[in-house]
Parts: sequence; C-alpha cells; structure tokens
Amino acid sequence: MHSRTAEAEVIFQQLERAVIQLRSGEENLARELIQRIRATEAPLKDIRVAIWIMLIEGLLGYFASADSISRDRIYRAYALSEAAGSNEMISRTAAWKAHAHFEVGEFESAVESLNRSFALREGAPDDAKSRAFMVAALLFSCAARHSEAEAYYREAHRLSTAASDRATISAIMYNQAAFMINDLRLSKVLGRGCTVAPTVASMTLSSSVNFDTSTGATALVSVTRVLRARMFLLQGSFRTAKRLLINQAMVLMNSADMVRRTALRLDIAWCSLELNELDEAKRSLGSVHAAGVDLLDIDDAVVHYSLLTKLYGLTGDANQLLESREGLRNAVAAYDRTLSSLNAMLNSVSWIGR
Repeated sequence: MHSRTAEAEVIFQQLERAVIQLRSGEENLARELIQRIRATEAPLKDIRVAIWIMLIEGLLGYFASADSISRDRIYRAYALSEAAGSNEMISRTAAWKAHAHFEVGEFESAVESLNRSFALREGAPDDAKSRAFMVAALLFSCAARHSEAEAYYREAHRLSTAASDRATISAIMYNQAAFMINDLRLSKVLGRGCTVAPTVASMTLSSSVNFDTSTGATALVSVTRVLRARMFLLQGSFRTAKRLLINQAMVLMNSADMVRRTALRLDIAWCSLELNELDEAKRSLGSVHAAGVDLLDIDDAVVHYSLLTKLYGLTGDANQLLESREGLRNAVAAYDRTLSSLNAMLNSVSWIGR
C-alpha cells in the first residue's frame, strides 16, 4: 500500500479536479493543470502521479475523438498501475479501461476490466467506483436490461453526488435516456416489443436536460439535442425532428467525428422517408453508405438496412431491394448474436453484491 505525503495529497486533488474539468467541457483548464504538474518533480517522486497524467492525457484525446492512440494511453495507464502495485490506481484505471472497451463494442474486455476494478472496490476512491458502476449500467442498458441497469446507475449517482461530481451525474442521466430512446428506435424498426414506455424515455430525457440547464453543464448539449430530435421522430413529428437533426448536422459539418455525422444522416434519411421525400432519403442513405456502414453501431446498421429496404420497396428497384433485404438479415443476425453474447457475460457477474 502506498501512502501519500501532504504534497502528494494536494497534487492528487488537482488531478481529480482535472478529470472533472475535462469531462465538463473545460479541456483547456485540464491541459493547463497537467502541464503545471508536469513541470514539477511530482511525476518523478510518485509513480501514481505519472499514471494519473498518462490517464488524463488519454482521456483528453479520448473525449475529443475517441481515437486508438488515446485509448492506448488509457490501457498503458492501467498496465503501469498493475506494475506499480497501486490498488487505488488499478481500480481507477481499470474502470476507465472498461469504459474505453465498451465504447468500441469490446464487451468481453469491458467485463474483464470491470471484474478487476470491482475486485478492488473495498477502499477504492469514489471516482473509481462511480465510473465502474456507470460502465456496468451501460452494459446492462446495452442489453436492454433496464431494470438491472437502474441499480448500477443509482449507485453511480449516489457516489457521484457525494463527491459533487456533476459531470458524471450528467453522463449517467444522459445515458439512461439515450439507451431507452435507442431501444424504442430498434423496436420500431424490428417490429419487436420494447420494455421501455415512450413516456418514461421522454421524462428521463427531460430530467437530463433540466439537470444540465440548472448546473450550466454544456459538455452534452449537442448529443442531448440529437436525442430530443429522435423523440420527435418516434412521436411522429417528422418535420420538427428533421429540422433539429439538420441543425445538428450543420454544427458537426467540420467535425472530425465521422461516427456522429454518419449517424445523423441516418436519422435525417428516416425523417425524409416518413415525409415521402424519397430523393432526399436516397441521398442521405447514399452518403451513409459512402462514409462506410462499418462506422455505424450494430443497432444503427439494422436501422440503415431497414430504411434502405423501405426506400427500395417504395421506388420499385427490385435488385436493390433484394440486396437491402439481405443486408438487413445479416445486420439483425449480427445484432442478435452480439446481444446473446453480452447477456451470457452479464449472467455470470454479480458486481452489485461485491
């Protein structure tokens, strides 16, 4: 067990603040703080400070573009924590490593990292525990097991509230709404039942927006607006939804985030189809295909091929219809396989009880 000097305690508090700053949209403040700490001898005196800096630098890049280089820094921070034998840093970096794996669909690695973080839960710092509980909630939400996810969200919320960590509270509320709305989208496309009531999803989204408004948080404003547009789409207000989506597409016009830009085009195409604007729908879906269907999440891939099938059914293009139906079958099969595998992994864990 590593002990902290008074000097190290101050630096650790600064590093914890840097994480909150970068997740609250204050990346420049976080960078400045890291540069100041780098200029001292602290990283040489305490390996945990060096690990913290590596983790935060990884997170700075990760929240900006979620690229592989940034993820690699997070993974290296975890490896260095293990080498240093610092349980505090292992629990923290393992939780963030789990989050990074989750975001790119590496669910097995995410579960393994959470197992490591939760194994060191006793005595772990609150920020590590809240992050681990939130990622666990995300995994259950991804599997559409919302009642089980709620217990993990609740614990993450409790820990974040105790630490006055408004950035994590905001992320928790946003993700609850996002997964509910996504399940409604998929159920509409697949014609399957959904455990989420539209009114509950709408209320959850409103709570998220109200929290961010009351606290002045801005980090999730853009993605929250997309959720609002999707709710209008699901409620049949296609023109309103399309207008909001086009506004967000313009905001992201020069962004390097091709994943979000491509997903927006998908929703715009959906609105166009519902409004019988077939040429616009075809252009939007064509731009999605040109950007690469592999940029889409597995659930968005299902939506993409479903919209193509509907489009070609309306235009009477028999060859394209056959291809889109085949693409839809493959996308649905891939989605079902992924959920089956994820559910099998989740059935083997009991993190709440640890």
